[in-house]
Order: sequence, then structure tokens, then C-alpha cells
Amino acid sequence: MNFKPENIEPNSPYIESDGVRIYGERAQIVELSDVELLKIPQEAVLHVTRHLTELSGEVRERLIGTQIDDEGKTVIVDKEFISVQLESAGSKFNDKISDPEILIAVCREMMIEEVNAGQVSWIENSATGEMTAKFQAEPGDKYKEMLGLGSEEKLGTTSVVEITPNIQGQVEREPRGKGETKDQIEVNVVRGIPAPKTDNLIIVIKKQSKDSEPYFYTAYTGILAPSLPRPEKQSPDELKYNQEWWEKHAFVR
Repeated sequence: MNFKPENIEPNSPYIESDGVRIYGERAQIVELSDVELLKIPQEAVLHVTRHLTELSGEVRERLIGTQIDDEGKTVIVDKEFISVQLESAGSKFNDKISDPEILIAVCREMMIEEVNAGQVSWIENSATGEMTAKFQAEPGDKYKEMLGLGSEEKLGTTSVVEITPNIQGQVEREPRGKGETKDQIEVNVVRGIPAPKTDNLIIVIKKQSKDSEPYFYTAYTGILAPSLPRPEKQSPDELKYNQEWWEKHAFVR
């Protein structure tokens, strides 16, 4: 496993890792109890589902009829909702991984190992007070086996690529997805090129504030990327940076 450390610049409103800015200030250390007692909301299970290519029949039956909160609106998950999630633009895990709950359980084991090995920080967003911790890893054979993969099989694909002159003419603007409200945002999309395969895994956990309970937010393969532009949740500086970054990158469909 190879978690990459945070690069924190003094007196900066953001933390930079792999050339990507994460706006906020380093706060307290992520404790082992944060991960061991991590809440797994149904919204997170469905969020991870959008990064899968398929679900087993058993998993589909388990998800259908469950409820999620979509920005204050209760949504009952049905077959159409699941199909929309699977079709959303974004990175995709290896098609052998078909159960989001198993994937989340493996992510928890990986996070426990990292927290025991060193220090991972919560980052506090100055605009919202929300706390975020991001883990970046390349899982070894042990975790691949837990996910049903061989050591030589890639974990998934990288869904976001830089827009180069070679693909500029193939880029279109369209909604990221049609499911949850957060997906109804226009993004750059490129078709006709293969999504690069990768073993890089990003895991994100959050807290609404310093004193609230931590919860699993998402996991995906590919590159570290900033949040999509959301004026109501980001400071002017963060919004400007996110807009400029996403103008130069596109989702591979």
C-alpha cells in the first residue's frame, strides 16, 4: 500500500497534493476510532455505486426500496435510479467488483492500516466548517484478493483526463448524470478515447463539523481531483480554482 502524504504550505488557504488544491486548513489528526466507528450512510453506498459498471442481482435486490436524502428530498431507490447511477460519468472500478458494501469494507481496512502507520489530518473548509480527510493508495495483493481481483488486474480506470489539443475537438458539455441533484451539473465529456487503467484509489471521509460523527463519503479510482464547482458551498477563491481546473479537464465516457 502506498499512501501519499499531504503537502501543506505555510499560511496557505489550501493544501496541495499531486498538484491539486484542497481548500481548507489542517485540523486534528484522524483517530483510529474515527475509522473503526465510521458511519456508512445509504447515500455513500449509492455514491460508490456510480463508480461501478455492474451490480450482482443480489446487490440490486438489496438496494431497491432503500431511501436516501437528496439535498432534503427523500428518494426511494428503484431499478431506474440504479441504472442512472451506473451510467453516470466518472471513474469505474474493475467490472469484477459488483458490491459497493464489500468495497467500502475493504476501504475501511485500508484506512485503519494507514491511520495506525502514521498521521492523516482532517481538513477544515473555512467556508462551510465541513471536515474532510482524503486517503490515496495503491492497494496490494491482499486487498485485491479481498475484492476478487488477481495481482495483475487493475483496480479500475481513470475517468478524468486533461484536455489536450489532440482531443479538444471531441469535448462536449453535458450533465454529469441524471440521478441525484448533485449530478445535475454540466461537465466536459470526451468520447472515443480509452479510459486509462489504474491501481490508484482515492477514499474520502467527512464530518459536518469538528464535533459531529465521521462518515464515509466516497471511493473512486483515478487521479486526485478538486470538487466540482458549487457556488453555494465554496469560497470565491475555491470556486474560481475549481472552475479553472475543470475547464481544462474532461470525463471520459
